[in-house]
Amino acid sequence: MISWFPLQFVTYEVVQRTLYSGVVDSKGKGLNAVNFVSGCAAGGCGTLASFPFDVLRTRLISQGEPKVFSQYIHIKCHILLGIPSRPS
Repeated sequence: MISWFPLQFVTYEVVQRTLYSGVVDSKGKGLNAVNFVSGCAAGGCGTLASFPFDVLRTRLISQGEPKVFSQYIHIKCHILLGIPSRPS
């Protein structure tokens, strides 16, 4: 599983360091903008990386009885192939 926090933290630091030298002046003007953009980029990357795994986890947990899926790979195949999890 991918945890969103390490990726979010690293992305924030990388974006902040990259933008800091080009945006912030000697008086600190522009620092709020750098922090805002860094936070947005970090949140977006963390969500994009972890969301697919959250979907798989939710499908596995909420399947009910009888169990349709036994493993993550089984759920991935059903989602990618468009196979319904339960017959209509």
